[in-house]
Amino acid sequence: MTNTPYDTLGYRVTATSPASRSRASRMLHTIGQASSHSAAGLFATASILAWVIFGILTNFPDWWDNALYVVSSSVTFIMVFAIQHTQSRQQSATQRKLDEILRAMPGADERLIAVEEAPDAELEALTELNLSDREKAIDDSGLLSSHPLSAKHDALTREKLEARRTD
Repeated sequence: MTNTPYDTLGYRVTATSPASRSRASRMLHTIGQASSHSAAGLFATASILAWVIFGILTNFPDWWDNALYVVSSSVTFIMVFAIQHTQSRQQSATQRKLDEILRAMPGADERLIAVEEAPDAELEALTELNLSDREKAIDDSGLLSSHPLSAKHDALTREKLEARRTD
């Protein structure tokens, strides 16, 4: 009998292991984790200092700056993909968690599940609906305007609503 983990609500936890992802995904994730470590900044600083010292000691040969450009461009190119991959995975995981919260809430609007796939016109309509709901909540309660920052935000929201109505 296996020991299957369950969360606090009784759902089976089925986190996938990193081995189930593609090799490229694992490599990009590893690069992303390594570059986000605090020692990465120290390593980059030490590398730059060593490169400058090497240039000083060798009297800055002709190839010195070209090698610097190639290395820095290559590292930048790789980091763009590592960061994009990591952010995409995190955004996707967060979106799935939010969808699950919407499914679990009894009064939630289920149209919002996977709304990121909706056409632009539908997103605009939902934005209008949410702005109208916010304006109604501001007018009905008056609680939000008790904080100076909330009052400023409420005024900006009203301005946006008025601008949309005149368009």
